[in-house]
Amino acid sequence: MSDRAERDTVSDHGRRPGSRDGDIQAVARCAQLLRLVARNSSVRASDVEAGLGLQRSTAHRYLASMANSGLIERGENGAFGPGPLAVHLGAVAMRAARVIDVATPSMEDLAADAHETVVLSLWGGSGAVVTRVSEDASRLVNTSVREGSELPLHAAQSQVFLAHLPDREQVDRLVATQSEHIRHELKASMERVLRTGFGDQAMVVQGIRTVAAPVFDSRGVVCASVALVGTSDSLASGPDSHLWRALDTTAQRISARLGHVRAAPSISPD
Repeated sequence: MSDRAERDTVSDHGRRPGSRDGDIQAVARCAQLLRLVARNSSVRASDVEAGLGLQRSTAHRYLASMANSGLIERGENGAFGPGPLAVHLGAVAMRAARVIDVATPSMEDLAADAHETVVLSLWGGSGAVVTRVSEDASRLVNTSVREGSELPLHAAQSQVFLAHLPDREQVDRLVATQSEHIRHELKASMERVLRTGFGDQAMVVQGIRTVAAPVFDSRGVVCASVALVGTSDSLASGPDSHLWRALDTTAQRISARLGHVRAAPSISPD
């Protein structure tokens, strides 16, 4: 076997494909190939061979496998361009970026008015993920939340998604993975979100409380949650308090800027 073929067959740690390291290397190569597609609009096996240093037969295998998965697709000229899955992922990423851009000014206003930390979270598949954090610049000390943190299912932000996600089978599967006690709490929290409009989590030991409200897109689908994070005392008043109402107003304002139109309340006949 040539040195080049050996490099194509064995991972950096000397393990054959099928091992854990080999699988990781395959993912990395797929990512490199997608970057080639993004840079050149379309690629052929010869481009992959030259760009990634792979043998032509290996390049063909990668292209065929990625086409089968929908990441790329073969055009009429025989070159491979973005596939439906890659296009869908790109659209999701663009929507997420728009949510962040639209939400940021309203979050900054709320942080300044409420004198609390404001957090925007997106759904990560198994829990809410902190995507943007706005803090009150006038305060010497703020409650800090790290962007990129994946929150547990019982977090206030995750409660909002669990209550409103349209894929109820996914919600049921996630809830089913929890202990009986947690399942009971999650079901109660989802009912509370639908009844009050808020997710609520108080961490008594740490003295921190989080209150979250849903953000909806133009289709009426929950696309984010916006939350206030403060002390258990500052956020203790409940849905009728000034801070909770301000949070709800902010969530509605962001939703409206994303094109969401609230349904008019039904009027019962006299």
